[in-house]
Amino acid sequence: HKILFTLSLAILLKFRKFNKITQLPSSLEGNTGLNYFDCSKNNINGSIPNIGFNSALTYFNCSGNNFTGFQGTSIDNNLRTFYANNNKLYSPVVDKILNAVDLNGSTNGILDLSNGLL
Repeated sequence: HKILFTLSLAILLKFRKFNKITQLPSSLEGNTGLNYFDCSKNNINGSIPNIGFNSALTYFNCSGNNFTGFQGTSIDNNLRTFYANNNKLYSPVVDKILNAVDLNGSTNGILDLSNGLL
């Protein structure tokens, strides 16, 4: 049953391709079974949520939105792909994301914060 729950949650949290959602679900934090999250190309404002309590998360894509901040302080070292490009991220926010990635001890993976740095 746990595998089905994880799969259902991953499908539930795939809001891609211009669905025009404006906020993330409140259940994003602390979903230890969540392994894939994609809310790219929507119209989400505010901050990229804290994803540090999602230990199974390996893919996170919030590109192509209107994010201006980052709520997290750490990112689990299982995360291998993090896209936050094409948002409205100022340099201090990018620094905060880079620091969170650095704190997790990751030595490989994909981190894309391009085309939206203000």
